[in-house]
Amino acid sequence: MEICPTCSNFFKQKPPSQRRICCSVQCANILKKGKEVPSRKTGVIKRCMQCTKEIYVVNCKIKRKSFCNRECQYKYLKNKNSWGFKKNNTSTKNNPYKRIFKNGKYIKEHRLIMENHIGRILKKEEYIHHINGDHSDNRIENLQIVSNSYHGHIHKSKN
Repeated sequence: MEICPTCSNFFKQKPPSQRRICCSVQCANILKKGKEVPSRKTGVIKRCMQCTKEIYVVNCKIKRKSFCNRECQYKYLKNKNSWGFKKNNTSTKNNPYKRIFKNGKYIKEHRLIMENHIGRILKKEEYIHHINGDHSDNRIENLQIVSNSYHGHIHKSKN
């Protein structure tokens, strides 16, 4: 074990071919440039956003660290949607397409109907467009195979 001359932390020395003086690249750069050594002993006491337990946070991590551990972070984020607002008991993403479980995975029903109609598996770049705009109407007369760019063009021209 060696002591870093910049931050006074202990670090494990690598084999002789890869010897180093400091514990990290940041400390080596500080040592090279002769800058003032940052004190790792300074920080702030914050409260965990989940359990409100007091935690000590080092200055360089003040913006990022808000939880005492991962469990608190997961519990907190479980009650939030992707925008950071509290969830009300409704689904945050409403997927209008019906899905069918086939061969160990869920497949959109309209894709399965079109595959059965044309007699082959659809490619990833083939999209199914609902002509009348009703996602629950999976009649073959209402389905159309289109490319991604043409599908976007259809929806853009509607607006």
